[in-house]
Amino acid sequence: MLYILRKGRLLGERMSINWYSHVLKVLPKLGTKYLFFITVALCLLLPARSDCKPIVLKVNNLPDFSSQEVMPKAESAVIRRFLELYPNIQLKKGTGLAMEGSKSMDMVPLMQIAGDISPQVLYVNFRLSDTYIQNGFLKPLDEYIKRAGWTKEEIDRRIPPSMRDVCYREGPDGKKHYYVLPTQKCIRALIYRRDKFEQAGLDPDRPPRTWSEMEEYCLKLADPANGRYGIAFTKGDSSAWDFANLVWSGGADFLTKDSAGNWHPAFNTPDMVNALAFYVRLNKMKIKGKDGRWYRGVAERNINTPITDTTATYAMYFNYLGERLNIYAPEMIAYAPVPRADNGGKSASEINSQMLGLFAGTKDPELAQAAFDYMAFIDSDEANKIRTKLYIQRGYGRFVNPNLLERFGYTDYLKQVDKEWVKVYKDVLVNGKPEPYGRNCALVYQELSRPIEQAINDSKVIAALDRGDEKAMRTRLQQILNQAQTETLKRMFGTIPEPVKKMRYNLTCIFLGAALIGFSTAVGYLFKLFRREAPPQMPGQ
Repeated sequence: MLYILRKGRLLGERMSINWYSHVLKVLPKLGTKYLFFITVALCLLLPARSDCKPIVLKVNNLPDFSSQEVMPKAESAVIRRFLELYPNIQLKKGTGLAMEGSKSMDMVPLMQIAGDISPQVLYVNFRLSDTYIQNGFLKPLDEYIKRAGWTKEEIDRRIPPSMRDVCYREGPDGKKHYYVLPTQKCIRALIYRRDKFEQAGLDPDRPPRTWSEMEEYCLKLADPANGRYGIAFTKGDSSAWDFANLVWSGGADFLTKDSAGNWHPAFNTPDMVNALAFYVRLNKMKIKGKDGRWYRGVAERNINTPITDTTATYAMYFNYLGERLNIYAPEMIAYAPVPRADNGGKSASEINSQMLGLFAGTKDPELAQAAFDYMAFIDSDEANKIRTKLYIQRGYGRFVNPNLLERFGYTDYLKQVDKEWVKVYKDVLVNGKPEPYGRNCALVYQELSRPIEQAINDSKVIAALDRGDEKAMRTRLQQILNQAQTETLKRMFGTIPEPVKKMRYNLTCIFLGAALIGFSTAVGYLFKLFRREAPPQMPGQ
């Protein structure tokens, strides 16, 4: 009887028939005799298990089922429940290509598509999302969402307004569609060590709120003579990953979208100069150590050690906070919005999510529906309830989002939860900025990192900083950003400035004119040469 009900539920979901819950309500009221006849009738109407063809669904990733850590354990429990609800679906992890390095997660799906070994459920990065959509790699999800009967409230829960433009956007057909579903939302925030604040004489419950306060805190926290710094930033091609949060909190943006939907770099605006000047000061200001020697910078440009480690040499950094589980112990770690510029703007930082999409090459309707069912279940209420229960069973009740605790009836743990984590998460989710997601945005961090690295190593910038010449430093930073703007337009967007276009046109005309004159002269010479009279022939010649 249990199998029949499960089979009926699957058919009902495929046909958008919500009769399963009604059956469960009616069954207890029926007598044994009626249940017997209903069972016989259903056995005749529904196909036998042996006739039910299994659906092999390849997904982007699966948790480590052998792991004893709480997060993989919770994800494993979610997957097991999905397989119970959909016994005809077999999950298989997409394999076939492997890459080393931090960019493998972004590039492997595209390589799998190119190699015709793509899974049906794809991981989609914000920066690469436009590449997937405009090249027709993703199937629109509108019909599946409609068939699932999601209300506006359910859609808003799954896709917050700040992420809506990333998930619901114009496709190759010129119409807007839902293309991806966020499954694990997160935000960037300022993470700091409470104990290091106390050691520096700072109030651990009063984090810096503005850039000037952040600089003041870093000066008190830093002890370069002993290798200790106020804050840590990423470096090299990843410099912009941290710097972007200062840009957004300074009221600027390094990429803009016009009314026609075209994206453009905005590297050389006054607000960008302000953000870069502040970043340079943190990294290159002269500071006198306790040993009497002079050092440069209150920021460490390398994050080799987790902030929770006792050997961590920095007190603050920018990192992600998730929506379900807080991974930091509040006795040691605290969090705050990224400090805003001193001009009175709002704090704003990156919002992101692991997004899943349905591969457009999935032609089998049942397989496509199974893929959507999987994507939808990962962030469903039932899945989140399973995670919450397991977190509590493993002793992590005080680290769980209080919204989940309240929704699923674990109110006893609400007093133990660090409310500041949830407040910061909610504030950033409302005011934050999605990671760049437009056309050709895949390399935007790399492009923005070039002028950042140039600025903090530029002799003119450092000299102006040392003598306190703010105007000279900003003028040089403006020049660096102007150059970066021009180069990024060419490399990322294929846009050539008008003066360069005009110069190239003039040079081309000169070259063609010179070539024409040379060709005409050569033809004239040859024509004259062949028209000469042959010398008279002598006898015997």
